[in-house]
Amino acid sequence: MSLPPLCNRGHTLVVSAFWEPDRSGSAVLMRNLLEGFDPASYTVVSRRPAHLGAVGVLPRSVGSRRLRGVLDRATEPALTAALAGLIASRRIAVVLATYPDLVHLAAAERAARITGTPLVGYLHDTVTAASTHRGRAKRAARVEARVWENAHHVFVMSQGMATLAAREGHAATPLEHVYPEGLGDPPTDPPDPVALWAGNVYEINAHAVARVSDAVGRAGLDMVFAGPKTVEQLAALGIRGDHVKTTFYADRKSYLEALGRASLLVLALDGDDESEVHRDELSTIFPTKTPEYVASGRPILVHCPKDWFLHTFAEERGFAECVSDRTPEALDAAVRGALANGPGRLAACRSTSATFDAAVLRDRLQEALDAAVA
Repeated sequence: MSLPPLCNRGHTLVVSAFWEPDRSGSAVLMRNLLEGFDPASYTVVSRRPAHLGAVGVLPRSVGSRRLRGVLDRATEPALTAALAGLIASRRIAVVLATYPDLVHLAAAERAARITGTPLVGYLHDTVTAASTHRGRAKRAARVEARVWENAHHVFVMSQGMATLAAREGHAATPLEHVYPEGLGDPPTDPPDPVALWAGNVYEINAHAVARVSDAVGRAGLDMVFAGPKTVEQLAALGIRGDHVKTTFYADRKSYLEALGRASLLVLALDGDDESEVHRDELSTIFPTKTPEYVASGRPILVHCPKDWFLHTFAEERGFAECVSDRTPEALDAAVRGALANGPGRLAACRSTSATFDAAVLRDRLQEALDAAVA
């Protein structure tokens, strides 16, 4: 069966800084979303050199915020010109611009504006709030304002982000993470004695993850990290103990199978009193791994402040054991509760998975792109 076009009214230019083989949340998200569309119906521009020569390719990290700012300012005009050229040469009907990162979002917005091409935004994170601790808040605010002003439609990652946008006077539509595999049978085999964390540990979650890891160790489980950090790097973040392990999954199939074997899956975010990241960013984050965890049917533990969207979403849907208290006693009780109550939450996991239905979310995106061109 042939795949549908991303937009029924012409070719789409997708500007997404992160793309496979990058393993970031944004790269995974965009792959899962777009793999349901005919790849001949869209062109991707990312950091990958193969997508646009050397233009737009920035190092993932540089020596200082000031140097990063210099590189950003030097790259954006060239990337804008290249995107405008692509829009003309490939007769682009609509531009889908994602965030992160700021350079690609800014260049895509400007290229769409100067060529008169409809723009649809897709913000995976807050723009201005996410840039505050990186010293780019003023520039980010200008770029974000232009996106809100000029985009035909703006999608955001969650209802939490949509609520924040409404509070600031903007209309945004949630376009949650797609879970493309569909639901299989619930797990029946005895689980491995591990708690699994998928993804990176960094400035948005390091303190919360360390607390959960300690509780997992006290419960007699290994805490396994499937991400880029080594055991030594985790220890430097306060995540220590003989129970701390790292692993790597070569493909998505192996990763999903591992989720289905774990005793416990962990979602955690720091509070704004223990992170440099802005409260508006922390409170609206919706981790990319959430749909995969929910679809696995395994017990899930959520640890973050009670008024964070992740906590609210999980508690309302009932698919996870939620704990905001940071004391060892509360976390120990939450781990025990998650392990004991996991089977009883299976129905909630199944119903929540409808939120991430691939067909529904892809239709939502396609309809917005079609409307932008009409």
